[in-house]
Amino acid sequence: MRYNGARHKTEIGATKRKKIRTVDFCDTLAAILKSAKAEQHKNRFRYGELYSLNYYLEVKEKDRTYYEVYSLPRPEEVPEGYKELSFVCLRPDG
Repeated sequence: MRYNGARHKTEIGATKRKKIRTVDFCDTLAAILKSAKAEQHKNRFRYGELYSLNYYLEVKEKDRTYYEVYSLPRPEEVPEGYKELSFVCLRPDG
């Protein structure tokens, strides 16, 4: 995931050779991520319409496909073509 300065959008792109990304991590990290996901789920209901949801939009340009990422408040109408994206941990400085 990166910010594309030319397009002024945050994007998720494919790998250089369009291979599937596989990340191997230990049981400790898996437990931390499960705990964070459970807390995220609780917060979604706790904060209601104050809780923002993340979405992606698939964009095809020339021979390239990439995904633009958006964060929208819950009461806002979700534009057509946007699909919900679930981040377990999202840091603005990451």
